[in-house]
Amino acid sequence: MLPTILAHYELSPPTQSLCLNNAGGFSGSIIWKIETVNRSYCLRRWPEQTDSKKLQWIHRVQQFAHAHGCPEVVVPTITKSGTTIVHHERHCWELSVWAPGLATYSQDPNPQRLQSAIETLARFHQATAQFHLDFSPSPNLTNVIRRLKGFEQSVTEIDDRGNKRAVVLNSEDWHFFITSGRKIVTETLQQFSLFAGAVFPIQPVIRDIRDEHLFFEGDQVCGIIDFGAMQIDTVACDLSRMFGSLIGNDPVPLQRAQEEYCQIRPLSDQEMRLIQPLIVAGNLIGILNWLQWLVIDNREFDSMEDVKARVGQLLDGLRSSA
Repeated sequence: MLPTILAHYELSPPTQSLCLNNAGGFSGSIIWKIETVNRSYCLRRWPEQTDSKKLQWIHRVQQFAHAHGCPEVVVPTITKSGTTIVHHERHCWELSVWAPGLATYSQDPNPQRLQSAIETLARFHQATAQFHLDFSPSPNLTNVIRRLKGFEQSVTEIDDRGNKRAVVLNSEDWHFFITSGRKIVTETLQQFSLFAGAVFPIQPVIRDIRDEHLFFEGDQVCGIIDFGAMQIDTVACDLSRMFGSLIGNDPVPLQRAQEEYCQIRPLSDQEMRLIQPLIVAGNLIGILNWLQWLVIDNREFDSMEDVKARVGQLLDGLRSSA
């Protein structure tokens, strides 16, 4: 199978191929590391349900951002026929140069690394605003509000299958999740009510930018990976996701991080006020998503230990907001 896919590219003959399964991610993609004499590549098989037209759009945004001030963005390799996707056996495949560096922020979360991550994201947003810029209500905010309003129904459905829920949340954590969740829903919906009918600058945003997707060499970001969740929305989506992952919900470092970002790309008061409640809501909805996938949808993942660790991170974020 791999020779068939790789034959679409102008590559030196592979010397080794190593299947990494999902490489620690949860998208359903399968990753191979392909070694050649000249360099290493990442071959990705997207899930069957992947929309190839949206993936082509994502690839165009990546290429544009890479060429317009954000070389840290990993871009797909062009095939012999000039495309970025290979269609084979009901899957979309893409090849890219193996990202330099390592995702090591959590091992040494120092101020220099944080500043580099903030500056890189700001440059990415500057570039993607040139690709597409419009003004509209935030689709993500609309979805978050809908999910928060459905919190009680969701936890009732999950609680009815408590034996499966206990795989990732024990009784004590479940009780905390419900109790704090109700309080957070009330408070956060009240904050979001201030944005009723609000129009934001919207542009391509990554939506899933967190420590696992930022690669460092020393204290500098040298690679950004995983753009599968990209959509048109407010930059506050990315800032809440990255800040929530790298620094949490502490108001003081959060304010400093926003100020550093504004030195490159200014934020409106409206964008800044949206970041903190999105961090809080993101932790709550993240846990809901995992419980939905595991308990209701019966989805399976390669490593339940990785799943538990991810839910644990979200739960820690929720505790910091309670």
